[in-house]
Amino acid sequence: MSAERLGSELAVSPRTILRDVEALRYAGVPISTVRGPGGGIELREGFRTELTGLNTDEARVLLIAGVPSLARRLGLADAADSARRKLLQALAPEHRAIAEGLDDWLRVEMPEPREAGDDADRLTRLVRAIHEGRAVRLRSWGGRPRDVRPRALVVGPRGWRLELHDDGPVALDDIREMRLLGQTFDPPQPD
Repeated sequence: MSAERLGSELAVSPRTILRDVEALRYAGVPISTVRGPGGGIELREGFRTELTGLNTDEARVLLIAGVPSLARRLGLADAADSARRKLLQALAPEHRAIAEGLDDWLRVEMPEPREAGDDADRLTRLVRAIHEGRAVRLRSWGGRPRDVRPRALVVGPRGWRLELHDDGPVALDDIREMRLLGQTFDPPQPD
């Protein structure tokens, strides 16, 4: 298929297609190009990506890492579902059925916040702040607003907490108001 046709079907430019072809070649995918009339881009017949050497327990571990309830709380449910489908498709058939059975014997329930409100939205915004290295203005119940540099979200037996770069952790349930700031920061380098 030509780069123009592929680009049209995938809603990207032919130049993007050619860059992607090079990246696929570099990654070891057997893809070739033929110039001129009747030419195009071709994937070797019968090629299929596989997670070679992945046994049933390793597949279970990867699926556990994508705990659906956690992904949902972080606003990543669609991405987790897509990744799960792709992982299961890549497994050998004898491992796929066993890995799919994971939901039958393992369920993880995320703690609900003690206070109602925008907890799901708060988690999504905190994930964004952590990934983008953005400061956040927090106000705890009975406290004054303070600007913090979020480091990580942690979920444990007592619920969610936010770890900070330059202060102790803050329980998510203790946060009354929160606003992402435009100010960004570089995380401190480990010693």
